[in-house]
Amino acid sequence: MSDDDVTVVEISVPPHDAAVRAEAVRDRLLATGVIVPNPTPPSAYLPGSKAAARTTDIAPL
Repeated sequence: MSDDDVTVVEISVPPHDAAVRAEAVRDRLLATGVIVPNPTPPSAYLPGSKAAARTTDIAPL
């Protein structure tokens, strides 16, 4: 399996594992350039340079 075939979000995570999974997802998105830190509030992150190329189906915010 390549990095392009990895599912990033899994909704069947038990509540007691949710925080750890959220941190892992955030770290992976940062490491791959999908998101970058936002220097100004209110959001903590902004789409990174790889966001459009790495996403295939995102619901509007």
